[in-house]
Amino acid sequence: MTVMMSRIFHSFIIALSLILVVSKADAACPRVPENNIWGQVGVGAIARYVDQAHKGDWVPYVQKWESRLTQIEDIQKRGATLVFHDTNQWLRGETLVEYVDNVRVRVAVTRCLASAALKQKTPGEAVAGSAIGGGS
Repeated sequence: MTVMMSRIFHSFIIALSLILVVSKADAACPRVPENNIWGQVGVGAIARYVDQAHKGDWVPYVQKWESRLTQIEDIQKRGATLVFHDTNQWLRGETLVEYVDNVRVRVAVTRCLASAALKQKTPGEAVAGSAIGGGS
């Protein structure tokens, strides 16, 4: 098999595995809520992003959203305003409460997708002590 054919075959196997994980996770995981900040985000888009940006490693993606949740919960507790400068959106009061709830759901969905992806791997490949691997 040539190097090019080998790469194509490898890419095909990765894509097929991703489709299987996404379809199983799609059935088991809740949907990401749609809002004015991130729009409509499907579980397939999240899985493709993690595959491309993090080479299938869900830990940094889960940690990123957990960190965001902590930060915006702090903003909410202080009665401050969350500002998205690039879109000139200012969230305070009830709109901030709604956004915090949306991020909580997104974190839950992300954990669900990560868990589904880990179940596709052998037990030795789980990340011990991580937010998604369990254990310590």
